[in-house]
Amino acid sequence: MRTLLLITFLGIYFSINAQINLEHTFLNYNSYYGEIYIEQNIDKFFILKNENIEMYNSDFSLYKTVNISAPYGYRAWLLDHCSKKVFNLDENYEFTCAFIDTLNNSGYKLIVFDDNGNIIKELGNSYYGYIVKFNNSLKFIVSISNGINYDYTFEIFSLPGFPQEECNNLKNIRGVNSMPAYPNPSSSYITIPYILNNSKIVALNIFNDKGILIESKKITNKFNKININTNKYKPGLYFYKYNNITEQFIVY
Repeated sequence: MRTLLLITFLGIYFSINAQINLEHTFLNYNSYYGEIYIEQNIDKFFILKNENIEMYNSDFSLYKTVNISAPYGYRAWLLDHCSKKVFNLDENYEFTCAFIDTLNNSGYKLIVFDDNGNIIKELGNSYYGYIVKFNNSLKFIVSISNGINYDYTFEIFSLPGFPQEECNNLKNIRGVNSMPAYPNPSSSYITIPYILNNSKIVALNIFNDKGILIESKKITNKFNKININTNKYKPGLYFYKYNNITEQFIVY
């Protein structure tokens, strides 16, 4: 009986004390379609603010500020892939930043930087890439816009990083069957690529940000992508799921 009472008391104690607590507030940050992002990989927080990347230690003290100069007519839009020894093997931190063309509305530029603001690689008219493990190596797959009717090609880059060192720290590493939708954000339609390994018919379900099912499509391995008309969707964030894959896209 005493043992049972002790277990019950400990359960109540930990239930009461297991709370979500505010640790820190970053003040005076504005956000519009991903202009400001906070990433937490390895031991640093990364924040995109205008054309600067602010890096913070785990105790929220400022580590350093990195200036990234936007190409002419572009502005910094999407911070991603904050990491170390993935795109480079030196001791510097690294990240990708997508810049959006605000002058001619011609697309994007995706660039890999280190934490000194040096360019590691320019990746062309793209806003997003994703990392996969393949045969004990890292690959970076980038969707490149050809600028014609949302026609895209995929370019695959080998990365010098080693999976056994970095895969547990980098949140953007995907399985080989997971690929992002494009164009993203979208205003009229979106293309969802997929890979199915058998001939079964699979349901691809699309949900809004409240978890409400908006649309369901049937997909098979006879094709590798499906086009979704988003004209009838309200602006906002959407998720789609099939098998064990979950991805997201934005409608504006």
